Amino acid sequence: MVDRASLRQMAETMPAVLVDAATLIELLDAADRAPKAKAPRTPRQANDDDEKCARWLYGAILNTAPKFKEPNFKAWANEVRLMRERDGRTRREMCELLQWAHSIPFWRGNILSPAKLREHWDRLTIQRDAAAAPKPAAAAPWWTSEVAKLAKANEVGVGPARIGESTAAWEARIREAIDNGGKPPTPPARIRPTVEAANASEQRGMKPAGLNLKALVGPAPTPRAA
Repeated sequence: MVDRASLRQMAETMPAVLVDAATLIELLDAADRAPKAKAPRTPRQANDDDEKCARWLYGAILNTAPKFKEPNFKAWANEVRLMRERDGRTRREMCELLQWAHSIPFWRGNILSPAKLREHWDRLTIQRDAAAAPKPAAAAPWWTSEVAKLAKANEVGVGPARIGESTAAWEARIREAIDNGGKPPTPPARIRPTVEAANASEQRGMKPAGLNLKALVGPAPTPRAA
């Protein structure tokens, strides 16, 4: 069977070369298996807009660090390109995030290049979004409505107003419970009578010993005849 080198020599020296089908297929298979030389990969280059963005970032940094040394803008532009192509960031997002970072004292001294911006991108966006989130509205004071009063009264154990109790007295009990650490006011202790007072009370209900009421009153007078 004709090998590949012989076939090449014949093709170069003879005007026509006849090859059987089996040889042709074998040669074609060998060509498919042979490693193909890879063309040298041309590194991606940043474009003019990437460099413009890099220069804008440098200008933003100068606003907070006026003596910051001028960087290698080609390297900065390449970082911008990487953020754009690999991370899916837009140039506008880069500029806005760096500008926000330089409004925060902590980040102002740490984000001084597109590479640092890229490194801390996720942390920066989380903090920025958290700072921009709307704060929950403060609840209205408990004394501003009857519903709020009742809710606060139940919370501190006072409960609804008593029958015949004025609103002012009810609110006073609620405030007292709040001042008492959220506990209802302690009812005043009932004063127990002393032994002497109890004896005096009993004595008031008894007649003095040895007293003859009939002798003091005497017999009823006899009516005179007409």
